[in-house]
Amino acid sequence: MHIAHIVLGGCLKAPTLDIGITPDTGGHLVYALGAARAMAARGAGHAVTIYTRQFDGPGATRRYRQESDILAPGCRIVRLPTATPGYLGKDRLRAEIDSFAAALSAHLARQDARPDAIHAHFADAGMVALRIRDAHPVPLIYTPHSLGLEKAGSSSTVDAEIAARIAQERRVIHEADAIVVSSRDEAERQIAAYCPAAAARTHVIPPGYEAHAGAADIEGAQGLLTPHLRDPDRPLVLAIARPVRRKNLAPLIGM
Repeated sequence: MHIAHIVLGGCLKAPTLDIGITPDTGGHLVYALGAARAMAARGAGHAVTIYTRQFDGPGATRRYRQESDILAPGCRIVRLPTATPGYLGKDRLRAEIDSFAAALSAHLARQDARPDAIHAHFADAGMVALRIRDAHPVPLIYTPHSLGLEKAGSSSTVDAEIAARIAQERRVIHEADAIVVSSRDEAERQIAAYCPAAAARTHVIPPGYEAHAGAADIEGAQGLLTPHLRDPDRPLVLAIARPVRRKNLAPLIGM
């Protein structure tokens, strides 16, 4: 089985990722890499390709102009050129959907075998996947990661860009064969706000984490944290997120 992932935003490469090098290089890339490697690890006969943009990277690096990266046996990243050669933030990727879809369609036409399924990450990739499915009918799986209605809900105004994103998300949610999210809140509340009927096609799969061998340095961690805590004996809650209001960090601090 060959699974094709589509990820347009951020700086995607073989680990270690340059997390934070741009605002869009964050957790969704970790998720996509982890999902791809786990699928490929299922054994012989499983192949996974992550398709992303080829561009001149931030900091003048040419790493993101390489045509491919090998992630693991049977698992790779393939970068395709689009109309714009430079890096683009997620708010500007809508203009690249046509050229990326054309590049991916042409690439797939040159391959001996088509993917058995497409997994799109974010709405822009979902729009590409819908076009690919029209030309090469295969099941389309969609993971939104972060939905525009949630972002709009934390703002007093909805600009044209977020409105266009919400429209894309609505279409992909309506047309995807399956939707994979990380939490019940996404499945039961957020996706339902777009399409109540999508509940039957929505699956909750918590992403988990990769455990690394070796003993944890508990004493060292405590030494780093304790000087900053008022009550170090209380249970710890670990939150990793950008310090913005919609990440809901203030209620955690006030617990």
